[in-house]
Amino acid sequence: MEEKNKKKQKSRGKKMLPVLLFAFILVAGFGSAVLVDYLSNQAEANVEVESPMELKVSTGSGWTEDDTVDLGSTYGGNTVSFMLQETNKADVKIQSNLVVKVTNEQGIESCDEITSMYFEETSGAFSGDIVDSCSNQGSYLRFETGVMNRTADTTYEYDVDTTFAQNAKGNYSATIQHLV
Repeated sequence: MEEKNKKKQKSRGKKMLPVLLFAFILVAGFGSAVLVDYLSNQAEANVEVESPMELKVSTGSGWTEDDTVDLGSTYGGNTVSFMLQETNKADVKIQSNLVVKVTNEQGIESCDEITSMYFEETSGAFSGDIVDSCSNQGSYLRFETGVMNRTADTTYEYDVDTTFAQNAKGNYSATIQHLV
């Protein structure tokens, strides 16, 4: 009987050898294998998003490509005029605030340097003097139209007349931009 038990143990050992070998490979494999939390490769999509509003200025002889016009020189008390074109290039309505920042190389003293900043849309849909919106920001004067709704894929044109105070003097510059 003892011999029979020895044969059974030998036979079991032979049967266990593949199981033990598999278990050893499995345990050793954990050292180099990991479980991941994904089941596929990654896909990626890229897009460049550009500003939906485009502004151009003109003195009446065509729209500039470099977005700048030189209005020459004038005297205190006079009015300078230019045209502004804005295009909503988006497929949706855009709400924004048209902001005008006025600087002077000699420095800004007060909102009294500009006595009028009148915008008139050439279609007649909007007109108004935004001079009352002026706030002195120290290094520049800020004027705002208030929130404007711009229809998708539409161009608007304005005549802009800016009148300087009689005692205004210096090299003034205006930057116009749509802000959220």
